[in-house]
Amino acid sequence: MTKLSIISFILTFCIYSSLYAGGSFSIEDIKPILNQDSEVKEVLDKTFDLAESGCASRIGQNVNPRFGGLRMGPYYIFAKLKDSKGGYKFTLIIHTEHIFLDKNRVKTDLFSAEIIEEKFKSIEVKSNRE
Repeated sequence: MTKLSIISFILTFCIYSSLYAGGSFSIEDIKPILNQDSEVKEVLDKTFDLAESGCASRIGQNVNPRFGGLRMGPYYIFAKLKDSKGGYKFTLIIHTEHIFLDKNRVKTDLFSAEIIEEKFKSIEVKSNRE
């Protein structure tokens, strides 16, 4: 590894580790995102029982004080088949697109954003089997 690539790796790690920390969310917090696609929401409602809370990335206060602590996708939440017995056998990963806007609704970066919009993209279903 060259000296430049090592420095680049360290800078990237430091930026993203302070940018996104982990944080929990309530299922109620992501309902507006799931409601953006009525067909997906219907499939989820008919197929899965979801845990009451999950885990997501959290914006660091040092990155943008306006949104410090805000949870953003991807969202991870445990799920099990509707009305099934036992524990949660799946993890749903809800992928979103982040749109950062300034006060005039012009696209910008997270550091300068005054508005954040989050658009539903997809859901990934993973088995929790070891």
